[in-house]
Amino acid sequence: LAIEGSNDGLWDWDVVNNTVYFSPTWASMLGYQENELDNDYAEWEERIHPEDRRRALESIKAHLSKASDVYVCEHRLKHKDGSWMWILSRGKAHFNEDGEPIRMVGFHTDITLKKAYQEALEAKVNESLKEMREKDKVLLHQSKLASMGEMIGAIAHQWRQPLNSLSINIQGLEDDFEYEKFTKEYIEEFTEKQVSTIRFMSKTIDDFRNFFRIDKIKREFSVKEAIEQTVNLVHSQFKSHNIEIEILGEDFQILGFESEFQQALLNLFSNSKDAIIENNPEKGKVEVEILNQKIIFTDNGGGIEKEVLDRVFEPYYTTKEQGKGTGMGLYMTKMIIEDNMYGKITGKNVANGVEFIIDLKESLING
Repeated sequence: LAIEGSNDGLWDWDVVNNTVYFSPTWASMLGYQENELDNDYAEWEERIHPEDRRRALESIKAHLSKASDVYVCEHRLKHKDGSWMWILSRGKAHFNEDGEPIRMVGFHTDITLKKAYQEALEAKVNESLKEMREKDKVLLHQSKLASMGEMIGAIAHQWRQPLNSLSINIQGLEDDFEYEKFTKEYIEEFTEKQVSTIRFMSKTIDDFRNFFRIDKIKREFSVKEAIEQTVNLVHSQFKSHNIEIEILGEDFQILGFESEFQQALLNLFSNSKDAIIENNPEKGKVEVEILNQKIIFTDNGGGIEKEVLDRVFEPYYTTKEQGKGTGMGLYMTKMIIEDNMYGKITGKNVANGVEFIIDLKESLING
């Protein structure tokens, strides 16, 4: 009565004679009457789905060899109508004095509906994850577009001084000619100076072009070089506000998307610059230290209020005036570091400023 009330199918296998008793419930699960099945081990084995057969037989073998205390296996069995039923099979063997299996008894539970629910849920989760990844890509693109205006301003800052230098030098050529300064040495020196200036301007364009490049494949890159290239993008802007940038520590290589990593760093630099300008310290400073696969980013911009610090990584959360911030910068930084690079970023207040720590140890393992 207990067995029938459980709605599980009982099977009792005589291992020595290779005969099996299948209960009426066991048979009805597969659409059969009890008298339609032979009391034979093959009745079960031949009905196992081809994709599940090896796993099911190895589970039985493992238990009979005492490699497992209890036999448990999920597999599909063929129904009388040709469909496949998902079965949860459990059992336990009895051994003789020599340790040889002589009998094994167990139950079958129909989990077809449960499996259908699981598959539907997995499909829904996968679809949701796919949508989230697409949204993240859009957000990253939007974040880069939001940075574009600032980047154009940075290019203007980077180019203003060398352009003025070229203009002054070219305008002075006429005077130099009148004073008869044109010698071979003078022309060589003049040419080298102007070419050097043009190289600097060309490198600036390359740096910005690399920043806006969309990486398709992960590649190994130097963390320190990526930081230095990002500093090159903002150097003139920081210099115009008397803000010093210092990079310390030893370099290490990491596998990932370099332009995305630079985007994350740029967001931190941008926030520090705004904080330093707003709080107007006598001498602003940003320090980036590389230590034990961590990047410690510190500024002296006055820090962040406690209730704000707890929310800085939330999307669309900003304390800046309307039109001066989207609230996406630190959210995108967190997403890039933690979702795309398997790292971890945390922030806290320190003396006169804020400290963000980017821990990339897990990224080195999982990258």
